[in-house]
Amino acid sequence: QGVGRLIRATGDKGVVAVLDSRLETARGYGPFLRRSLPPFWYTTRRDVAQGALKRLAAS
Repeated sequence: QGVGRLIRATGDKGVVAVLDSRLETARGYGPFLRRSLPPFWYTTRRDVAQGALKRLAAS
C-alpha cells in the first residue's frame, strides 16, 4: 500500500526502502513479501541504493 501512495504515475521517480532485515533473512516471510510487491529493481547494497538516489537527484 505504501508504494502505491508514493509512485502513482509512470513518470514518477523514487526509491522505496524496506529497512527490515527479515526481507532477506526470514525463510517464509521474506520471499512471501517480495512476491507480493510490484516488479521493482531490488538490491541489498547500500552503495547501490545511494548511487540510484544520486542519479535521480541529478535528473
